Amino acid sequence: MGYDNWAHIYDLLYEQLFGRTYTEMTAQHLRLIPQTAVSVLDVGAGTGRLAIPFAQRDMHVTAVEPSSGMMGQMMQYAKEAGVLPFITPVQSPIDAADAAAAIGTDHDCAICVFSTIHHVTTRSGLQRALETIAGAVRPGGTVLIGVHPPALFERFEIGLSQNVWIEELGGLVRWTQQATRRSRSAVLDATCSITLPDGTTLVDPLRMRPWRIAHICRLAQ
Repeated sequence: MGYDNWAHIYDLLYEQLFGRTYTEMTAQHLRLIPQTAVSVLDVGAGTGRLAIPFAQRDMHVTAVEPSSGMMGQMMQYAKEAGVLPFITPVQSPIDAADAAAAIGTDHDCAICVFSTIHHVTTRSGLQRALETIAGAVRPGGTVLIGVHPPALFERFEIGLSQNVWIEELGGLVRWTQQATRRSRSAVLDATCSITLPDGTTLVDPLRMRPWRIAHICRLAQ
């Protein structure tokens, strides 16, 4: 499962790689959720970058995350922050057939941002994911879905690589992401590789699809 092997350094790495942009994007997402919301569905919760601040507002958060490594990291952070009772973890892909039953139907809003929707790679899976999200939100609630621009996926195909100094890990860390498009398909098979200062390399496979906003909107209706 993508992200499992490097979940424990995910936040350290992303903060060094993307810095202020990553922090500002997170803050923007948090502002989009109404302050009056009591419960929120966080799809692709990762390490809890959004789920934990929501819980700190006394919101109940249903945190959906398929990666066991990321889920474990989120629950550890939630425990340290003292908000564990406010978070209900659901370890599952959002497009799984049984996800809806585990998530429930009583949320004021749902948020599905960063690269989450792009890890759903089939049309039927996307339809099921959108139906699950819609069914989880009360009438009149808010649904927020983040979509990456096509140019980003073109960069993945070219290949991305960057060296960053991370003091907490003891030195220089190399991050590489390379994607290959399947024959006669829009799906990208990617590999994320992180080489630590001691020479250890952490590798996770990722599968993505560059959905466009117009296509998601058509299915959402």
